[in-house]
Amino acid sequence: MTPPHLDLSLPPLDQVCTAAAPKLELPKTPLLLYVDGSCQPNPGAMNIGLVLIHQFETVWSHQSYAGQGTNNQAEFKAILQGMLLLEKLPKQYPDFNLPCTILTDSRVAADTFMPWKRPKSAALQPLFDEIDAVAKRLAARPAFTWVPRHLNQAADNLSKTTGSRLGRALGGHRT
Repeated sequence: MTPPHLDLSLPPLDQVCTAAAPKLELPKTPLLLYVDGSCQPNPGAMNIGLVLIHQFETVWSHQSYAGQGTNNQAEFKAILQGMLLLEKLPKQYPDFNLPCTILTDSRVAADTFMPWKRPKSAALQPLFDEIDAVAKRLAARPAFTWVPRHLNQAADNLSKTTGSRLGRALGGHRT
């Protein structure tokens, strides 16, 4: 049994390493988790969006309100929500106990999680600690990859439509 399917328009993954972004390599993991956090205004209301891809097909998405804060905090909250998904997913769907790459368009997140180092920003440190604690409970820590914003469009769109009719239809909720 697979998670509910949601068809979102995503760029084909082979575009990640072609003309659109020639310096990027296609992640080698079977699960790809696109994450995005937004904040309107900045600082202000934070929203997150996540899209899980398995074998080039969207199998799960999430969007929610994430409190008040900054764009960077919203991005870290999206990563935290994604890590919690990766922790819970194999318990409900054993076939999804697979390596994952988390894709973010945030340079701050990429600079923190690609080398996995504690951020200098005091506002991000508690979120990093939560993410790190979840990572230690996973069978394998996910890899992180930075992608240009236009290749993260589905998660970006979800993070900007929280609270809309679409958000309610997708199960988005306020946390």
